[in-house]
Amino acid sequence: MKELKTPILFMGSREDGSCRNNIEEEYREMASMLSESSIYLFPKGGHPSLFSNAEEAAALIKNFISQHIN
Repeated sequence: MKELKTPILFMGSREDGSCRNNIEEEYREMASMLSESSIYLFPKGGHPSLFSNAEEAAALIKNFISQHIN
């Protein structure tokens, strides 16, 4: 999977009841297989974290994209 060159942002919420309890471990495992990725877990919020943390998620996404544009 290291050949995937697209930067990936894994986002989730520690309180998301729709996700497994080991979501951080799973994200870290997936990220380790990629050449370029970031992980962010919100301390609060439900499913999906993108909606329950909309303003902070938008800022994170904007920052992530701006860091990876050539």
